[in-house]
Order: sequence, then C-alpha cells, then structure tokens
Amino acid sequence: GLGITYKYMRSPHLFSSNMVSIELQITNHGNVELTDVQCSAKNLSGGMSMSEFAEITKLMPKQTLMGILGIDFADSSQAANFEIKSSAGTSKVSIKPPIGELIRSISLPEAMFKEERNKLRGMTESTCKVQQLKADLTTLRDLQSKIFEIANVAAISHNDGDNVLLLAGQTMC
Repeated sequence: GLGITYKYMRSPHLFSSNMVSIELQITNHGNVELTDVQCSAKNLSGGMSMSEFAEITKLMPKQTLMGILGIDFADSSQAANFEIKSSAGTSKVSIKPPIGELIRSISLPEAMFKEERNKLRGMTESTCKVQQLKADLTTLRDLQSKIFEIANVAAISHNDGDNVLLLAGQTMC
C-alpha cells in the first residue's frame, strides 16, 4: 500500500515564511498503480494553516515521489491532523513538531548578536556550562553538531574564546 515518511527541511516554505517545510516521501509499496494521492480532511487547531503538497496523479508500484508540505503551527506544539487519500483509500496523519523545529536559525554578526541578547536578557536566553562531555562528544564541534540535530539554530562567529558557543534562532511567526 501507500507509505509516507517525512523530514523537516529547515528552510522557508515558498507559500509563507511562517510555515515549516516538511518533505514527504510517498511510496507505493504495493503491486497496483495508485492514483490521485492528495491531502484531504484537514483538522487543524486554531490559528494553524497548511499548504498542501501537489496532487500526485499516478504512483506506479514500488515508485517513490516527493512532495513538500507547509505547516504554520501558529507558535504551538499541537499536532497537525489531516488525511491523505488515494485510489487505495484514506489514511490519517498526525504531525507533532519537535520544539526545535519551530525555530528558524538566524545568522548575525557578533556585535548585533550581543546587542540583541542584551535587549532580551532572561526572556529567551539559555546559558549553561558543560563540565564534562560524553564519550561521543569529544570536541566543541561535536557538541555543536548534536545541538543542531535538536534545534534549528545558527552558530555565531565570535572572539569570546575557543570554548564558547553562541547560537541564534527565532520563532517561526
């Protein structure tokens, strides 16, 4: 039958900059051609909106096609619920975003970062000292990569020493 996997693209959606771009990999695992694969019956919480992927008119057996979905989660971690229908039937889909995907990375010069940080002190700032890294995190670069897996933030180039990471992001809306 129809199989769908998805991943967050961490890039702006063409329909709206408030939307999270999600790449769908739509696969026909069956032996029969599927037709008219599309979104239907959206059930979104208040303020949320969705830009559907383009309808797939024909999906041959064992074929995989991509679609791009845009969801404005309206600064909420509530799931987007909808259905995907095809000639094979209808499937319910629920996409609940990890908090780190509701952030857009932003790149700033160090001076602007510090200026903005001083304006926002305490509101949206997180600071910590890492005493000992796990065995698989042997360098600051490894730690930075692990943080990027969790949250869509950008590293800020700076002159505060080799053992300091400055990271910046903003909410999608």
